[in-house]
Amino acid sequence: LLTKYQLKPNLLLPLPILLIFAIWPNIQGYAPIGLAVFAFYVLKVILPEKLDFSSTLSSVKGQKFLVIIFLLSSAAAFIQFKRFLYFLFLNQELFGYVSEVRSVFTNLENIKYSFMTNIPIEIHILFIFTIVSFLSFFLKKHQKLSLATVADFLFVAALCILAFRYSRTIPLFVLLASPIIAQNLNQYFEDKEKYLIIPISLIILIMIFSIYQKKLWGERHNTLYIFDKNNNVKVATSYTWKERRPTAALDFIKTHLAPQKLMTSLNWSNQTLWQLENKTRVMLDIIYEKQTAESYADYLSIAGGQDNFIKLVSKYDPEVIMIPQPYNLVETFKLEAWKLEDWNLVYVDDTAIVYAKKDLRPDLALTAIHPELSSELKFKPEEKNKAKVELQKLLGINSNNVFARQQLIMTSIVERKYDEAKKLASESIDLLPKDPNFYILLATANIQSGNCAQTPILRKAKNLAKGYFYIKDKADSLAASCNLAI
Repeated sequence: LLTKYQLKPNLLLPLPILLIFAIWPNIQGYAPIGLAVFAFYVLKVILPEKLDFSSTLSSVKGQKFLVIIFLLSSAAAFIQFKRFLYFLFLNQELFGYVSEVRSVFTNLENIKYSFMTNIPIEIHILFIFTIVSFLSFFLKKHQKLSLATVADFLFVAALCILAFRYSRTIPLFVLLASPIIAQNLNQYFEDKEKYLIIPISLIILIMIFSIYQKKLWGERHNTLYIFDKNNNVKVATSYTWKERRPTAALDFIKTHLAPQKLMTSLNWSNQTLWQLENKTRVMLDIIYEKQTAESYADYLSIAGGQDNFIKLVSKYDPEVIMIPQPYNLVETFKLEAWKLEDWNLVYVDDTAIVYAKKDLRPDLALTAIHPELSSELKFKPEEKNKAKVELQKLLGINSNNVFARQQLIMTSIVERKYDEAKKLASESIDLLPKDPNFYILLATANIQSGNCAQTPILRKAKNLAKGYFYIKDKADSLAASCNLAI
């Protein structure tokens, strides 16, 4: 489209660009980056370095027309400045909580992981690009110093400082400085394409090293870190078979509850808004658009399970509460909803636990299941039969409910109904072949019924667990009971 603007101005061509910048700030926080790309495409690629006013009239019109389109697009975006630059309008009390506006070094201090394998890739790119940026000016030292070079250097330095100060602006720094750096390197290398080798090679090396360390980007978010008393990483294990997002729970809420107000983890709030089609209000949203310092402080009190959390829940008066499973060490929303009066447990799976007010669908209440119990079986012995009925009810809602399947298999093993346990464990493996827990449960049922030939199953469980200590210890314990080497 931009090339067409230069060649043949047409009043219809600006419409897609204007529409993009009118809508983008509403759906994507990185709209400034798109505008930066557009700006430098206009200024560094389409327009010549010097406007040649001896050119044909159509050429000059094309250049002016393009500048007008850019200005209109900028206006379309900045009219919605509160969304476009939302992080500048945060309450001062909230400002420090948003990682995007904290400095790079502050964020690194909060991450006690291995630098090469666990730091986000944009931080690596920032350090690389900073080095390449200033190296490009060093390579120009043999050329006569000009005002333009000084201006470029100061511009890049200012962007670099901004990126280190506000993490959110890292992509902006890379995009805005790229044309200048490319121009510097073009002047140094005889072959103008060679400048690409430096940043691309460095980024590829990081990717290869990261893969070699078996820390693929997608797996980093599924890695559990356990620290010793000196805050050094003691155990780093991955449990990629677990669903980390409450997709199934939100499907249940949408179908059976449809609440007006829902309280959940800040990290789950935006998925809630999206999956429930913006028909349900949440306490906070991830871009901090609506909350005040007071509401955020209240959220921290509720999430941390402080003594006043019951009073605070009443203050915000939700109809549904969705909390992470207690063994989720990543989510910090630890609201003890089972202590609330006039609330029912209505749904539970391996990811989320859902409570609803007693007057909202009382027919869905699960009264015999208690996810907060520290024991493996999440029901009291005297409520076993009722709990089994409720677990089957959960499977009827979602046949892939890992929590319900594991509880039913473990119950059958406790009752010594080994054939029943083995059948359900085998079915679960067919449905969810990447979950090592079902292999452990199948091996347990086989061994307790007298079949010790479980080496392949236990090895499979350990391989799928990727070092996760709980599964590893279970597998080793079962193997030791049969003198197996796995």
